[in-house]
This record gives sequence, structure tokens and C-alpha cells, in this order.
Amino acid sequence: MTESPAAVRRCVLAIAVVLLVLLLALLPSTSGRAQQPGQPTVERLAGPDRYATAAAVSRATFAPGVQTAYVASGEDFPDALASGPVAGVLGAPVLLVRRDDVPEATGSELGRLQPGRIVVLGGTAAVSPTVEVQLALYARGNVERLAGPDRFATAAAVSASHFDPGVAAAYVASGLGFPDALAGGAAGAAVDGPVLLVLPDAVPDPTARELLRLQPALIVVLGGEQAVSAQVAGELAAFTAGDVRRLAGAERYATAAAVSAATFPAPRPTVFLASGAAFPDALAGTPAAAAAQSPVLLVRPDCVPPPAAGELERLAPERVVILGGPAAVSQTVERLAACAGPREVSVVASGLQAPWEIVFAPGGRAYVTERDTGRLLAREVDGTIREVQRFAIDNDGEGGLLGLAASPAFSQDGLLYAFMTTAEDNRVVRFRPGEPPQPVLTGLPAASFHDGGRIAFGPDGLLYITTGDAGVSSRAQDPGSLGGKILRMSADGGVPADNPFPGSPVYALGLRNPQGLAWDAAGRLYATEFGPGRDDEVNVVVPGGNYGWPEVTGAAGDPRFVDPIVVRQPAEASWSGAAILSDGAIPEWEGSLFAA
Repeated sequence: MTESPAAVRRCVLAIAVVLLVLLLALLPSTSGRAQQPGQPTVERLAGPDRYATAAAVSRATFAPGVQTAYVASGEDFPDALASGPVAGVLGAPVLLVRRDDVPEATGSELGRLQPGRIVVLGGTAAVSPTVEVQLALYARGNVERLAGPDRFATAAAVSASHFDPGVAAAYVASGLGFPDALAGGAAGAAVDGPVLLVLPDAVPDPTARELLRLQPALIVVLGGEQAVSAQVAGELAAFTAGDVRRLAGAERYATAAAVSAATFPAPRPTVFLASGAAFPDALAGTPAAAAAQSPVLLVRPDCVPPPAAGELERLAPERVVILGGPAAVSQTVERLAACAGPREVSVVASGLQAPWEIVFAPGGRAYVTERDTGRLLAREVDGTIREVQRFAIDNDGEGGLLGLAASPAFSQDGLLYAFMTTAEDNRVVRFRPGEPPQPVLTGLPAASFHDGGRIAFGPDGLLYITTGDAGVSSRAQDPGSLGGKILRMSADGGVPADNPFPGSPVYALGLRNPQGLAWDAAGRLYATEFGPGRDDEVNVVVPGGNYGWPEVTGAAGDPRFVDPIVVRQPAEASWSGAAILSDGAIPEWEGSLFAA
């Protein structure tokens, strides 16, 4: 008797469920180092920005004439996460666009592919109708849109567009933290199951309805309880006749390795590596990984963390493909260099209230500012801490006593410089410890947030100051405003003659809330930048550079603005201070940039 197609499909799905459950049961043993691989060849798929990288991944994987191409925003990622398994199963690329235009690299790749249809992921806030019109030029057939009123509904719509009820497994990830779901995209494609999104403490209605429709034999939760709580995992049991399992590690790198270990048997010919700090490159890589039946592992920008290294050893690939340019995954990773182990940490001061800046003076004394109290503290060489003085500040929100810098001639003049918020403004003052402060620069925009506040003397002996937009984003692009800038001035408050804007202390503009400054051995200035809930940045600061806020964030590839060298997607907190190690204390980290 000939089996019906439906019966064959049910049989295949049943086998897949059994295999997946067995692999999950073996997870503790499969995550070990069972095999010593030879050194694989390492390749890189990358372009100068995220759009060109996605195009490069597509070009290396897909021949012209694909039936479907998916297009997602290069600035907002959850919608595209949900597309990974579908694109992988269908053999379709995922390409990236800006909200209001199709980048040249994306247009060129679509022109090469000539897809039968183009599917836009997400609502008009992510990809505008203007882009839909532009995309029609590249499709042999229709341009369609898969979207809901939010990311959860869009992910459900993507799932409903392809997956039939009775899937072997459905993967569930946090809609607020994305790396876990990146690893799940390749796994979903491998077992023909979707990735759906939840809140850390609730199952949104669109996700619940889609799970009810699918009735998956297994639900796999991606990530630890901070991403998807135990409460949500318990609620998910109502949507499956089978089991709810969790694949997680202590952080994103371990979770990605756990997903790979539970899904992909060793050996694998190819393994893909992507930055665990910048996600668009890896989004585009999911279909490529699916085509090669390979996992996507996450690495740090400058090294391979132990979970990824262990999984590489188990999989013993002949080929490793890095997704993204050196700004996302450095050339050190091309050598598959392992991350340094943990260092001994000791407490040198305690009992502090919101310490914001620390400055070392000659002789070993350290000065510390407390943001909220306005206290300047001194830690002496013997470890004792004393209050030097207290400043009159406005400590609403993020304001208060912030940055501190010692004069380059401190041994002679004994001067400290401080950035503080008053009832009228943000300002920079200078003083000798214990004496009244004298203003150096006043009238800087102030608010309960986005105050900037870092100050530092550069190798040129000049004072550099970071200022936030103080909640008014238009200030960042206004050369006449001192908000949303990096300023450069002499120690007495004068404007250097070689500043990029004559007569103005503005050195760089288009910044939202820069809070870290550091120089490398070559004298290059780096700044860390708060993003708007996404796209935290590290920028190389050049005279007169415009860094795009509020017009763009992240690596937008817009020739009007300077792109960051590192983009990070924060789960909860943004980074602040920055420093470059240059004293030889830790040789393997010499020259590395650290961000708090």
C-alpha cells in the first residue's frame, strides 16, 4: 500500500522528534571535548557594513533564480530572527535594508538573484512602503509583507506562513534579547521548526495562538531564566502534548554552544562563527548555515570563548566561516585564538555610593567621585579612604558629580578638573583638592538623563569632554549647541586654533550620550556611546566627525556619517567608561580596549 504524503510527513516528524529528544538527553556529554580536530581552514564572508555582509553571505550561498528572498530591517532584528528557520528550510536568503531605502549592496544582490518573490519582514515602522516599491524592481513576481503590530505577532505570522500543525519542535526565545535566538535559527531549520518570541515573564497572545495552532511535539526554550523565566517555561507546557526543554548556558556563548550540541552531530564539515555583540551579520548567516547543515556559534569580538572553543573541538569542522568584518569579529578570531582565562579580582575600596570616576595622582593616591552625593574621596596608599570635599550638585537621574581628570602638570600645579551637574547646567570646573572650584566651561545642556560627563586630557595636553543631548536629540546635529558632542579645549578653557570648527570647542558631533574616552598608543581617540535601547557603539573619533545621531544608529553605511567600529546590542545596560591597557601589566591584553 502506498503511504499518503501526510502520513510520510508525520513519520518523518516523529523520527525527528525522537532524534531531537535523544540529543537533548545527551547534552551534558555531547558538550564535552570528544574529538581532537585538525586546524580547519578559516574563511570570512563580509562587506564594509551589515548590508554588504548580508549580500556577501547570500552571494556565496545562493544561485540566481531563487524562489523567495526575505528582506528585513538592518536596524531592528527580532522580525528577521523568526525568518531564519523558514529561510533555511526554503533555501532563501535574508537580506537587509534601511527603513526608507534599499542599500546598493542589497539592490545589487537582488538584481543578481532575480527572486520569484520578495517577502518583507515586519511593519512599516521597520521597512517603509517606499522600500516595498523599490523592491518590486527586483522580483519576478510579487512583493509581500509578513507583519503584525509588534515583533511577537510578526514572528507568529512568519511561522504561520510556512509551518503546518504537528511540527517536530518549536523554539521559543526572548523578544528582548536576541543572541540565543540566533543560534536557534539554524537549529530550527535543521528540524523544520519555527522560532517564536516571548516576554521574559509572559507568553504574548500572538505567540500563544500560533503555538495552539502548531501543537508542536516539543517546545525548546532558548536561553536562561533571565531571558525566559521558569514561569513562562511552565506556561508553555499547555501548548504541547510532549515536553518543554530548555537549552541554556551561563551566557549567550554557552547557550549557542548548547543549541549546537543538542542539534548537530559530529563531525560537521562547516561551522559558522558570528559576533555575540553584533547580530545582523549572523541573521543573514542562518540560511547559509542551514544550507550547509551547520550551526552558528557566537564568539567575542577578539577571541573564541571556552563554550564555542569546546563545541568547535567536538564538531571537528574542516572549514570555519566567519560572518562579518574585523570590526565585528577581529582577525585574532581568524586564528581561533581562545579567550584568556579569568583574572584574580580584589576589592580595594568598599562602601561607596555610585562611584563614577577614578583618577590616579602621582604617589599612588586615587581620587574618586560619587555621582549622587557630590563627594570627592581620596584613597590613600595605605588603603584608607577620606572625604576631601563635597560639591553642590543636582543629582537628579544621571546627573551629579561625574567625570574627573588630573592636570597633565598635576605634580606642579595640583589641579583637578571635574564635570558636574548644577541646578542651572552641566559644567566643567577646576580646583586644587579642598579648595573652591573655578568654572572652566559652563552652560552645557543638562537633564535627568543623557548628560555625558566624561573628561580626559589627551596626548596633546588638551582637555576632551563628552556631552549628551540632554534628552533633545536635535542638539546632536546642531553645530551651535554643545549637547551631543565631544568637545576639545585648552586647560584654561580656551578654544584650540586647530579645532575643526573655528572658534568652537566642538570636536565631533552627532552623539547621543558618549561616556567613555580612551587613546591608543598611536594617539587614536576612541569613544563609547549609549544607543537608544540598541546599537551601543565604539567609535574612532576624528576631528569634525559626525556620528549620525539621531538620523542613524549603528553601522548604517550612510556616507554622511562615520560608522562605529563595534556595535553591541545591550540586553539591559549600556556601557560607560573606556580604557586601553598600555602598561604591560597583562601582556596578552596589551592594547585592548575595555568598556564598563
